[in-house]
Amino acid sequence: MKKKVAIIGAGPAGLVAAKSCLEYGLTPTIFEKSSRVGGVWSGDDPGAAWTGMHTNLSKWSCMFSDFPWNDNTQEFPFQSEVSDYLKSYADAFHVTPHIRFNTEVMKVDKTDSGWLLDFNGQAEYFDAVIIASGFFTKGAQPTISGQENFKGDIIHSSRVRPDTIALEKNIVICGGSFSGYELAAEFAMVAQQPVTHIFRTPSWVLKRHFPNADGTSLPVDLASYSRKVNPADSELSPQQKTARTIGFLKSAFGTPSKFHPDLALAEDPTKPQFVVISSHYLEMVERGKILPVRGEIQHFSHQCVNINGQQEKAADTLVWATGYHASLPFMGADITSKIDYREDDQFMPALLHEAVWPRDVDGLAFVGFYRGPYFAVMELQARWVAGVFAGEIPSPQPDEIENGIADAKRLRNLDPRPQFPYGNYVEFADRLARKVGCYPDLPKSDSLYKQVHEGFFLPSHYRLTGYASNRAVVEQVIEQIPYIK
Repeated sequence: MKKKVAIIGAGPAGLVAAKSCLEYGLTPTIFEKSSRVGGVWSGDDPGAAWTGMHTNLSKWSCMFSDFPWNDNTQEFPFQSEVSDYLKSYADAFHVTPHIRFNTEVMKVDKTDSGWLLDFNGQAEYFDAVIIASGFFTKGAQPTISGQENFKGDIIHSSRVRPDTIALEKNIVICGGSFSGYELAAEFAMVAQQPVTHIFRTPSWVLKRHFPNADGTSLPVDLASYSRKVNPADSELSPQQKTARTIGFLKSAFGTPSKFHPDLALAEDPTKPQFVVISSHYLEMVERGKILPVRGEIQHFSHQCVNINGQQEKAADTLVWATGYHASLPFMGADITSKIDYREDDQFMPALLHEAVWPRDVDGLAFVGFYRGPYFAVMELQARWVAGVFAGEIPSPQPDEIENGIADAKRLRNLDPRPQFPYGNYVEFADRLARKVGCYPDLPKSDSLYKQVHEGFFLPSHYRLTGYASNRAVVEQVIEQIPYIK
């Protein structure tokens, strides 16, 4: 009898988890509380991606390994295009029939008979559970004194829609995350008044394309991610590597402070460097359409916000672009205590081995439950979990899990914290691929060796070897990329 696997969430993580379960002969059931697939990209009211939102990385990185984008999709897809891609993915791999829409899981319990899920007034047992509800489930929205007297509108960035903001009035964006910069730029291009953007600490602002010396450009992800290693790097200290990164960012994208003094960066190689991606933010600052303000909102009055206890800014609409809490409302204390779950920790809310496995809880795994989830990493986590649940991949040993959790705890306790806990995307993905058995360890005689090991890093590389490999689809993806000659 096939193992039954419950998957919570039909966003990218849930869909690829179900597809991976089907590949390994398991029977998945996805529980999705909304009426559509896509999670934050769905376009439904719970979706965090607004209509005008682009992906931060190109479609060559925002894709699953064996499902290329349509040729006519733009390089940095809109929310609607990502939503369509995910729906097509679910249909193509026969995941859709396994989804129960409009079904919210209220409780997940571990019993002697398996995992018991309560949903919509019903209950059902499963052999295993995958938490794929995502990292962007609950908007983090602070409460500030005087807020009850504010006469304007207050909205979290996850609720921004085309008709929610009055463009003729004073718009204030608060938050230094990716969404804060992107929303400020997007509103600045159409608003009648300058947009005020408030943040605690400025970041390096990258455009979506990296400029080359010859006047051409590359998508920033293709320019940034590769397996190619410079032997000299091993001789550099962490501070020297950071100093080199600072120099690289300055030469490629310019120093933000030349656009406004409140964008001045410390440029301290002993501290983590934070980046955001927005193709128009600095242009809007230069044109006076965005007013950057470094600080915090201390108090609300009827139609103003007080910044740093000194500066008053008129505000008719305030948008909190302050990130998310990774919420697990269906999990009991018996489970949350084992993963040291902290909902208010936006950096590392749970201690898991490779952001996947808890200690001492058989039949439970997480996919995409970490800050900064990429498609390639989510898919590798899903393939690992499905393989383990199917008995085709060895389960991680208790000491391996303990070591992984100890590393997660070390990351949680870093001070100062980096922008992302698993910041080395290529290294993290390759580490997972070795566990799955799909690391593309090609011989140098292989025609794809140079592209895989010295060229752009692509999710499709993980279909070259191992279970369910598909070299033809890898070659198809490479053929589509105009930057590969």
